Amino acid sequence: MTKKRKVIAVTGARSEYDLLYSVYKNLEEDENFDFSIIITGPHLSHTFGYTAKHIEEDGFKIAGKLYNFIDTGEKIGRITSIGNQVTLLANLLNHENPDIVLVAGDREEAISVTMTCAYLDIVVAHFYGGDIVKDGNIDNSARYASSKFAHIHFPSLPEHRETLMKLGEDDFRIF
Repeated sequence: MTKKRKVIAVTGARSEYDLLYSVYKNLEEDENFDFSIIITGPHLSHTFGYTAKHIEEDGFKIAGKLYNFIDTGEKIGRITSIGNQVTLLANLLNHENPDIVLVAGDREEAISVTMTCAYLDIVVAHFYGGDIVKDGNIDNSARYASSKFAHIHFPSLPEHRETLMKLGEDDFRIF
């Protein structure tokens, strides 16, 4: 009997959860995978509608809930949230010992997940790398740093693949 591969997705916001829902559903239904989700960030904030309830209603196995989010309009809230998340995530992933972790985008979750997995020697797949935010805020830097920490890449457009290649990512790791 073949051992199931343990896959954990980390989601912090409704937008990226919705984008990856079909991926999550396929992994959940595939008997080759033991799939679960870590819920964190604004998903767990009542200010943002406690969207974790949608994930729970969708019936996915929940590996954990990380209450890291500092709900403030101040810039310090974002970096404090990242710091909180790294510690919580490191402990949970160390306990869960997944074969691979999935994360999307350019938000706090992407940078904290990819960095934590890199330090724990856990393979991480990053979705939507290589994209460009036109307003020049911190999201481009966070997305590119997340891509550099990631092992596998799933960009959404051919030009995003090219951006990853320009960042020095190996062609065989980009799908």
